Amino acid sequence: MDIEVKPKGAVTVIRLSGRIVDGEPANLLQDALRKLLRAQHVKTIFDVDGVTYVDSLAIGILVSHYISVSQLGGGIVLLKADNKLSQLMKITHLTDRFGWATDLDDAIKWFDNKR
Repeated sequence: MDIEVKPKGAVTVIRLSGRIVDGEPANLLQDALRKLLRAQHVKTIFDVDGVTYVDSLAIGILVSHYISVSQLGGGIVLLKADNKLSQLMKITHLTDRFGWATDLDDAIKWFDNKR
């Protein structure tokens, strides 16, 4: 898995690619998210366009981050999620916990409308 973290104004964009699975990929993602939380960056956009597979641990990491940022007034948008990820979130009843967008501008606007 590759991870790229970029600030975009008050929002942080995390571009993910590859397989997000137990082991090093999950550890890299958790470390990046911990750093964001310590810095009080609570508006997160996950660009998942390049993600090819997620396991249950990856879903757990997203949910854990959602809980943390929500308690601090933030949120999460999944950007460019494919049908597989969308269906997985639907099956696990997590669809309404996240914002969904197909382009970066809409993902950023989601936070303005969240209030």
